[in-house]
Amino acid sequence: MGNENSHIANACNAEIMIYFQSTKLHISEIAFEVTTDTGVKASEKEVEAHNNLATKLNVNLKPDSRIQYIRCPSREYIKIPLQGTIYVTVIAKRGDKNELMCMNFMVPSDRSIIVIDNGMVKFAKYGSLWKDEDDRYY
Repeated sequence: MGNENSHIANACNAEIMIYFQSTKLHISEIAFEVTTDTGVKASEKEVEAHNNLATKLNVNLKPDSRIQYIRCPSREYIKIPLQGTIYVTVIAKRGDKNELMCMNFMVPSDRSIIVIDNGMVKFAKYGSLWKDEDDRYY
């Protein structure tokens, strides 16, 4: 369950910058600790042995912060590089100005989106990069 087949298509007449934030946490460190305590007590009447085993597991999780943003030229697409549900913020570069197209748009796992010139973001139909769920091509 990942984003192996997920893409963002840029149907704008401008280059876009796509910022990703993953909702998934990734393991950054696993520490496994084992301690033992073994002993024998002996007296004239009996021998007593004990063996204690203790384990401790520490797992540190952190958000995936490897990707800051990716540029996507007009009329091209990119593969979504993160796993699971992600939040996407898109900014269009129009000359020397930046236009916010969408902010924190939720893209579920294994879904693709199309960024449209009017600032809208639409889900792409499964199996298509440029066709939305209403069968409209961009």
